[in-house]
Amino acid sequence: MQGRLLGATLGFAVVCSSFVLAAPASAAETVRPSAPAASAADGVVVTDAGRENGVTHVMDRRVREVVYRGDGREVHLSTVDKKLGATSAAFRRFVNDELTRAWRQLGGSVECKQAPTLTVKKWRADGFATIPNIGIRISDCGGGGYHALYVKTAKGWSAPRVLGAQEPYFCTDLLGYRIPGGYSLGECYPDVGNDPVRYRARTALPPATPTYAAETLVRNVMASSPVGADRWAKPDVVTELFEARNDGMQLSVRLCVTSSDPTYGQYLDGARRGCIVRAAYYEDPPPALPVYAYEWMMPLKRAALGRWRGSSLTGLGGT
Repeated sequence: MQGRLLGATLGFAVVCSSFVLAAPASAAETVRPSAPAASAADGVVVTDAGRENGVTHVMDRRVREVVYRGDGREVHLSTVDKKLGATSAAFRRFVNDELTRAWRQLGGSVECKQAPTLTVKKWRADGFATIPNIGIRISDCGGGGYHALYVKTAKGWSAPRVLGAQEPYFCTDLLGYRIPGGYSLGECYPDVGNDPVRYRARTALPPATPTYAAETLVRNVMASSPVGADRWAKPDVVTELFEARNDGMQLSVRLCVTSSDPTYGQYLDGARRGCIVRAAYYEDPPPALPVYAYEWMMPLKRAALGRWRGSSLTGLGGT
């Protein structure tokens, strides 16, 4: 997972803007209705990814889906309108804006205007698109590349940072955006561990609680999964916990509290929630008592998709 790289690979952001486009459909594509497994009596199902990310998709059994042949349809500036004509105007505006932004990040020269490329494999009218490659096709203009998923939220089409990578996505990120099974890479990383697993779109999301976040962080550190750990705490926190683990300490979460806690609330540094992380050194494995133990208070704050994320570590002392 060390090679994992998000949308910053090429040095450009992924934010929706506006640019008017229109085009006819192309022959080298399949346009078909998509059929969700469940639907209400009127044929419409509303699935809500939660208040935290505001992702709401209305899926109709008659929704249009465009599937391009082979590896997908590659476009660059000046070809978006022509090659993606079967998709919506709003989607084409977004793609054009992404390519324009990439070109400007490369310096905005005339020679490099057609360098940024974006490949679309699948598009659905209810708000999903599979982008198997975003890259630069003129080597003199730059390099790098990654794959992404685009989703439509209440604010329009967007490219979430957590859905741009060089390796499989994280399963809970896919679930958080309600990505259909056919729009993932097939496999994704679990919250803990380095081995991808099969993505199951109907799996329930794990609890978005401080306790789950703190315990998942500790489990990743103990499992030597630094990229997984980075999702649950800031880099400085992850580094310090890994140093403790590398020194032979066993990490665990002893207690999670709120800011109103009479004993530990004062250590939360303005945060509403926090958890006590314990590092213990054993000469004999548990249940033997540790030779030495040390504790930190880790304040947690809201992060992407409603998750909690550790923001710092404050020492509480040792025994």
